[in-house]
Amino acid sequence: MNKKIVIILVISLQFTICNLKAQSYSSKIYTTTIGTSAISINTLTAKTFSFNNLIYNLKIDTLSSQVFITTRKKDPSGKLYTNIGMFLAINANTDSLKWFNNTTQFDIDLDNDYLFASNSQKTSRYNKTYGYEQFQFPAKVIYTLQKSNAGLMYNPANNQELMCINLQDGNLKWKANIPPQQNINDIKYLNDTTLLIAANGLYALNTHTGLLWFKTLNTVQKNNKALVYSSVNNAKIKKEFNAITTSTIEAQITGLSSNIVVADTLIYFAGKQKLMCLTKSGTILWDTSLDENATSQMLLSKVNTDVVLLNTGIAQYNDFAVMYGKAFAMSVNALTGVQNYKNNSALVNLADYCTYKNDFIFANKTNIAQTNIETTALESIIEITEKQFGKFVEFIDGNTYFVEKEGFYVPLNFINDNVIYFRTDNDKVYGVAKNNVEYEYHFTELYKLNTTIGTNKLLSQGNKTIAISKNYELLFTFNINVPCFVFKNKIYFVQDQYLHIVNFNELK
Repeated sequence: MNKKIVIILVISLQFTICNLKAQSYSSKIYTTTIGTSAISINTLTAKTFSFNNLIYNLKIDTLSSQVFITTRKKDPSGKLYTNIGMFLAINANTDSLKWFNNTTQFDIDLDNDYLFASNSQKTSRYNKTYGYEQFQFPAKVIYTLQKSNAGLMYNPANNQELMCINLQDGNLKWKANIPPQQNINDIKYLNDTTLLIAANGLYALNTHTGLLWFKTLNTVQKNNKALVYSSVNNAKIKKEFNAITTSTIEAQITGLSSNIVVADTLIYFAGKQKLMCLTKSGTILWDTSLDENATSQMLLSKVNTDVVLLNTGIAQYNDFAVMYGKAFAMSVNALTGVQNYKNNSALVNLADYCTYKNDFIFANKTNIAQTNIETTALESIIEITEKQFGKFVEFIDGNTYFVEKEGFYVPLNFINDNVIYFRTDNDKVYGVAKNNVEYEYHFTELYKLNTTIGTNKLLSQGNKTIAISKNYELLFTFNINVPCFVFKNKIYFVQDQYLHIVNFNELK
């Protein structure tokens, strides 16, 4: 018999045995009653996987039709994770456990045909079909370049060097001196072969050959005084950036930069000192000085012929958001850098922000103000007195929050899209238009958009999730409100150590 065939048979037998053990050791599988139907008298059932430990990470791979999961054990206090857990795969076509392994690497990443698991020290590449480790990289792969089958990692022998390695065999493609002390604040492709990295300045790198050019800009500040934690929605700000923590220095304020904007082949970026516009070859067309003492995390956008900078007044300190500077909006001409206007919001300790039509809207605990991008006018929308409203908590997106009206579940903006909605700590949601409160809801009345499946929507409220049709009619009620994922016609509900799988097309 051919030696190669023998090896394949041995590997297949080994993993068949492992999978049989997996059925009894790593999980239990059974059917769970999960809800009721609004279009029949039927109850809704799910196929449930019960794991020994909490589900830590889940990724759906559309190429192989598999769901990859890591589970992780917590310590006796229930506050910290241990390094005990499993790495496993579920066949998304048959909803069956395919393979499992013990692991100490709990962060999952997918890059085309590659499956990776990482911890803070290293990354391993795994075989998708059988789950065995194929290759171990000497450090953590912090970013994968899907267009060039490569990954970025810091050199374990010289932590000032960022290396680009081949994901297949780990061979070095190039390396560049990009110190990690100021973190990577954002990453964006300029074109198919050029990558822009914001890290103590702005770097342009050819994904095949390495460094093209760089411009130095400071994005951190040493800290030697007490800081005030911010009440802002830190997760919301972080979503604006493709940021990667690379620094191990704790006593510094980080994130003092903008996101990278690429528009009309030009590049816009801001650090502590200035906002600048560059060509793709790295030539600076213009730069505009910024007040280093006031700049913080900045949200940059191209609006018509202008570049608009929203300074949040927030910075990062370790994993926390802290107050740093004041919120303001600034607009410059995109071709010349000439300032159109700069409006200070006069709000201390920004709690939230949003864009509304042609306005930036700022809020702290007691005031909401707006600045109009086109007219440059700055005005107060409403003063939030604690006695009348309670303390401001967050803005509410009228497209993602729904309310029941005469048996239909409609978004708030379906009722009126000329209103700014916000929530306060008395669990009420108010709609403001022209400085007047026109709508008032109890927050518990509202449903939040969780995800979509086909033309249907899944909305969450309290301890339940409902499915509605494209006509806003109720279809099903699930007795669960947890993060869920959709792949093809199936919903995956993640609840602690349980994974509930619902075939949406089979619900009646």
